Amino acid sequence: MLPEKIDSQVEFSNISILPNHSIQDVTKHISEVTIEKMKVLVKDNHERMSTYSNKNAKVLSEGFFYPNEYCIALSNAAQNTRLEFLKKQGAFFHGYLSPKYFSMKTTQDPALVTGKIPTQFWLQEGIKPSEALKSVHKGVSLIGCGEACDIAYYEAILSYLGEEKFNALLAKDQAVPFCISHQKILEPMSVLFLKNAPISGINDIKKGQLLGVYNASSYSMKHPFGEDQGLNLICIDDKDGDKKFIGLGTSPEGLTYKEIVDQLFKAYNKTPIKCVQILSKDFVQKELNYRVNAIMKDILKYKDDYEMASRIIATIQLGLDRSLTSNEISSFIDNPIECAKLYFQAYNKIQEKKVLSFEEFQEQDGGAINQVFELDVNRLKLLSELSIAEGQEILKVWKNQKH
Repeated sequence: MLPEKIDSQVEFSNISILPNHSIQDVTKHISEVTIEKMKVLVKDNHERMSTYSNKNAKVLSEGFFYPNEYCIALSNAAQNTRLEFLKKQGAFFHGYLSPKYFSMKTTQDPALVTGKIPTQFWLQEGIKPSEALKSVHKGVSLIGCGEACDIAYYEAILSYLGEEKFNALLAKDQAVPFCISHQKILEPMSVLFLKNAPISGINDIKKGQLLGVYNASSYSMKHPFGEDQGLNLICIDDKDGDKKFIGLGTSPEGLTYKEIVDQLFKAYNKTPIKCVQILSKDFVQKELNYRVNAIMKDILKYKDDYEMASRIIATIQLGLDRSLTSNEISSFIDNPIECAKLYFQAYNKIQEKKVLSFEEFQEQDGGAINQVFELDVNRLKLLSELSIAEGQEILKVWKNQKH
């Protein structure tokens, strides 16, 4: 377990909105607190990533980070003990929140080589939701942009409902237990969010709403371990023509939509991070075995397909930047595993060199709006008016309804 050094405490205001307050009042309160909390989180990340060095590695002892950027920062700051510890844990692959407060579900999916489902953090036994939420501000939190937005929204909900009701409604044994994840369908947010807020374009987005923006569709092919498949952000300024959004990894002042698209475009054309940088040797070998076995199955499937075999050979030659000898080509028939290894090596080299023009980026839906979410303040206001027992019952009902 990582040491959880606490230099400062995060204060949570328990502002209670009375039932007779209007929906507009509730909406304004939730929006303002969400933005306030998101700014704290984004500023924390920005300042730590801007100031760390091997002479100032203390700033890496806590804070919010993307797993990949934290891995690179530890390496640059010569923090090798912590770097190797987290690689062995698989934390740069599946994320990290304190195991004292959060657990992660295991999986047999061979594609998830660490055996854990990435960035799904579930409440530990005996832990209150508010305790778990406060814990993310202590020690190191390795999360993505979706989880960062989750945290800000949860903090706004906590400030509105108060700790007693928040803890009772989202307890581990309840219908919608507390969970931090970018997958809204898995958690309490699924019953409190309105998916696809009614907008016709970027100019309709309002303060406090969550915007999801796609990277180019081939991003994960070039960056199999990348974290910029898209970006989830919260609108902090909804002035027409100059809307601003913030998310984990942006400047604390926020970005315009055009700047968001440009950031994703640049992220696509960066050199990909390699699995050996973020995983221990055992996990790297599992990853290699999984990828090569998947390729080998395709090779065996198309063994007698001359056209497909020719494409495979052409890809290998292009990636390795050399011609295959006749002996090498004929040996593939008897040794498909070696063919798969060469293909995997060549394919990765081709992808690493791939650079898109901005027009190609847009043709692959780069910069397209993925989703716009907003909290359902009607449901939230109703939960504030009901007793705890009534709130627990209605959450069961909402869980089984499409929202």
